[in-house]
Amino acid sequence: GTVQKPYQSAFLAVMSANMNNLALNTDTVIAYDTERFDQNSDYNNSTYTFTAPVTGKYQFNVSVLVVNAQAGGNISIYLQPSNFEIRAHRQNSDSATEGTYESKTFSMVVDMDANDTCKVQINSSSDNDFIISGSSFGTTFSGYLVA
Repeated sequence: GTVQKPYQSAFLAVMSANMNNLALNTDTVIAYDTERFDQNSDYNNSTYTFTAPVTGKYQFNVSVLVVNAQAGGNISIYLQPSNFEIRAHRQNSDSATEGTYESKTFSMVVDMDANDTCKVQINSSSDNDFIISGSSFGTTFSGYLVA
């Protein structure tokens, strides 16, 4: 009774190395450069971009593990489809300390047309001393065609 669709788009990408020293007030694409799976070859691990193969609804899941964020600093993470932007804004707690690990996660169903693209970006207006951890599935980007 199980139905499998081997060409239906689904991917999971992770980072192979940490990112740090990001420019302030600059949108930086997060380097999800290692594919754990990419069922229809729709994710490009050199541009860190998903391209929709068909028009439909796509579920995206974003997780970013931030280390050593400055107390009170502002970090915004963007899911950036071609035609709009979804932002997860986070002000770091005032009690953040050196060595603090903080996971920023969100999910969204997005309406995309064929050949629309989607990537994840990060921007900080007040802190560029943090690290985006590329270790052990702490920072992941995944998606799949829902309907």
